[in-house]
Amino acid sequence: DLERRNLPPFQERERQQRSIHSDAQIQYHQEDEIVQKLENELAQLEAMRSVTEENEQPILENEVRLREQRVNLVEREDVHWDETGKFMSYVGRSDTRGDIKGVGVRNTRV
Repeated sequence: DLERRNLPPFQERERQQRSIHSDAQIQYHQEDEIVQKLENELAQLEAMRSVTEENEQPILENEVRLREQRVNLVEREDVHWDETGKFMSYVGRSDTRGDIKGVGVRNTRV
């Protein structure tokens, strides 16, 4: 008799626990889907960033080469400017360049 009276409350408690467990599983799967979508979006963004960086690399390398060339040209122009002045002085001619300044580090054009 006592077992029979206690059985319905146990059954009700069992139903409640199953319901809570089922709700938790549904919520877990919904949140897991959201996380998977976010992970996929992140993977796509990382792939796009990788492609962009891959495309930019030759451009950056070219920029470095151009800057090195520019520095070398400025140094050469300075040397030529100085050597021209020395040559004109050596041959006894006046410097015909007037107020023009060299473009290098030591001299700048006005």
